[in-house]
Amino acid sequence: NQIEDDGVQALAEALKVNKAITNFYIDSTNPIGSVGVRYLAEALKINQSITTINLDVNQIGKAGAQAIAEALKINQSITTLNLNGNQIGDAGAKDIAEALEINRSITSLNLNSNQIGDAGAKDIAKALEINRSITTLNLNGNQIGDAGVQALAEVLKTNNTITNIYLSTNQIGDAEAKD
Repeated sequence: NQIEDDGVQALAEALKVNKAITNFYIDSTNPIGSVGVRYLAEALKINQSITTINLDVNQIGKAGAQAIAEALKINQSITTLNLNGNQIGDAGAKDIAEALEINRSITSLNLNSNQIGDAGAKDIAKALEINRSITTLNLNGNQIGDAGVQALAEVLKTNNTITNIYLSTNQIGDAEAKD
């Protein structure tokens, strides 16, 4: 089965009034794009019962990340956000980072395999100077190099709420790994 934009729109309308659902999952078996995720994001601005959003391996891209970020600036019930494999890039990471400067409910953020480079990592690090709710940050499988990991290392000196950080399969050189 394929859930397309009309299906996501119908689900989003239901989420605006449903107060029982706490976990929302649409993974790669029903890939949604930026249009579908915009419907979902609008619902998340209203719904305060959902705690977990899993959009694992969809096709939301930068536009979808921007829509989710706008919802996160309002929604204070989501604690876990999984955007693994969504091609959000540095621009999408910047949007999510800006939302994290406001959002105080997210504790687990998975941005694995999203084509995030140094610029996106720096934006996330900047947000973590302010955000003290994130405890788990997954940036595995991106394109983060020495400059990005240096920015993250600096923020980890003062941010004591992060207990798990994942940086495997990036482009971190030996010099930064030793520091």
